[in-house]
Formats: sequence, C-alpha cells, structure tokens
Amino acid sequence: MQSIAESQTISRHIRSERLHIVAPPGVGKTEICNVFTDYLLASDKLVRFDMSEYQMPESIYRLLGHNGEEGLFGLNYDRVDGNGTLLFDEIEKAHERLLDPFLQLLSAARLMLGSGRVH
Repeated sequence: MQSIAESQTISRHIRSERLHIVAPPGVGKTEICNVFTDYLLASDKLVRFDMSEYQMPESIYRLLGHNGEEGLFGLNYDRVDGNGTLLFDEIEKAHERLLDPFLQLLSAARLMLGSGRVH
C-alpha cells in the first residue's frame, strides 16, 4: 500500500516538472521515454520527433510552422492536450538552426510557433 501511495506522489510531482534524459547512443533513452510515458500518462501521450529528418536549415519551418501555420510541434502539442512527453530522438543530427528554439524550450518551458502561439 505504501508503494502505491509513493508512486502516486512521484507521478504528481513529475507531471509538473521537466525531465531531461541525456546519455550516449544505445543505452535505451527511447525505451525509457516509452515506459515512463505509458506508466505516468498513457501510451498515446508520447510525441516523438525523429530529428534526423530535420537536417536542412528550412526544416525548422516544418517543425515550428511559418507564416501563420502551426507546424508539427503545434499539431502534436494539441493532440496530447499539452500533457505528454516530448521525445526529440537523435537531436544531434538536426540542423544547428533548430538548437536555439530547443534551448528556449528547455530553459523557459515554452516555445513560440510560426503561428504566433506560445506553448
């Protein structure tokens, strides 16, 4: 009974916090995110971005939107109602232009999209 109460307390605490998992390739970061999200939220609350698909400078528009469009980040944010796990898989392969918005996201926990909306 105590472990159930402890897990509920941990669950409530983690839901209101940010968790960053950084480790070398091949150690199971993606699987940890899958299990973590399934346990705390639901399996459909994982939003995975394969950052190897964002190697060109203009790919930032596809992710964040442009000229009033939402972009994939905004669409997926809405899909999970702002409550989910964001997995930026293989982020080291993304174009360096994408790193500035991610620094904003990691430091301030918010991101402005091409549509002007802030998440």
